[in-house]
Amino acid sequence: MLYLLSIVVYLIIHYFGTLIGEDASIAAFVLSLAMFIIAFCIQIGKYYSQVDSIERIEKIKKDKISYQEESVQLIEEFKLYLAEMYPQHEKTIFESIKPENVTAYMIKYPDIKSSETLIKLCEEIKRLVGNIYSSDRQINQQEWYIKVRKRTMWLWCLPILPNKEE
Repeated sequence: MLYLLSIVVYLIIHYFGTLIGEDASIAAFVLSLAMFIIAFCIQIGKYYSQVDSIERIEKIKKDKISYQEESVQLIEEFKLYLAEMYPQHEKTIFESIKPENVTAYMIKYPDIKSSETLIKLCEEIKRLVGNIYSSDRQINQQEWYIKVRKRTMWLWCLPILPNKEE
């Protein structure tokens, strides 16, 4: 749009400049060139913002996978500890425990509260689960930015923004 506007401004001022004199024609060219350069700089900034968002999504997804893998390992440690302390409940422990419900097991089995190691383990699991949810929010935010930039592209005229590959 800004590119088109710069051309229109040039043509209008150039047309009236021929009636007025040569100085108006030069002014029209300079003004149009300045508008074109500004539009180009804005377009380049939008392009690199789009690329940045795509790269951030990939990094966040990798981080999320590592958080999930680490939380699975910690849950396995937690399960083993519970199975040692409560062998009669071993089957239900191994079937139903998930990172999101670790705190419920702290309440269900009060002996766990006395173990500092398990308390630290539970805190670490909660931190990892929080990081996973935070990663989801960040991915959604970056995808939203990409959609907004695609939707408002008509303002800048040149459709050069990269697509997010699904």
